[in-house]
Amino acid sequence: MSGWYLRVLETGDVGAGDTVARLADSAGPTLREASVVVQGLTDDADLIRRVLAFEGLPTRWRPRIERRLAGGRVDESARERGPAADR
Repeated sequence: MSGWYLRVLETGDVGAGDTVARLADSAGPTLREASVVVQGLTDDADLIRRVLAFEGLPTRWRPRIERRLAGGRVDESARERGPAADR
């Protein structure tokens, strides 16, 4: 995905002079394209497949996107309510 998308792989301290490494060059979908797919705002099967093919896709997004591609219904109620609704 392209754009300023950062992910913390390991917690810790970062200080002045520390090296920050780019882990991958992105030829995959943009963050906007991935968001559109995850939110179910497109029926473009080619775009959905391209997002699924991206190895940097967060694992928790994959099942939802696969269900959409298969034409299945995706229950969005938990995502819409947010984590506080489970308490």
